[in-house]
Amino acid sequence: MQLNSSVEQGPLGGFELVARWDFAYDYLDTWATGEFLLRSDGTLLRRSGGSSYARGQTSYKFGEWEPVSWWDSTCNADAAILRLKAKGYVLATPGPTSIDNSVAGPFPGTPGLAQYL
Repeated sequence: MQLNSSVEQGPLGGFELVARWDFAYDYLDTWATGEFLLRSDGTLLRRSGGSSYARGQTSYKFGEWEPVSWWDSTCNADAAILRLKAKGYVLATPGPTSIDNSVAGPFPGTPGLAQYL
């Protein structure tokens, strides 16, 4: 799946944001974490990353948004949640990093508890 040529407009590429979630995925010997972003054109994007805690502060860092190759273009948030959970993803409400930035923080204290969906 190719990103829209208007990717210069950020991960939304000129489309509307339908939903965004934090995710965790168990790869048997390690956990992968990051975020999903669902656009109104049915494209699902993913970026890897998450929070880190050091010296009493929490920071968030993510990689680049990339299209999910196996996604079949639904733009219904509820259907997307069900499909992602069926694939084994644990979903939660997103953290403080905006979709147009790859870092946020540092913030004082430990990371907040995840609000699972």
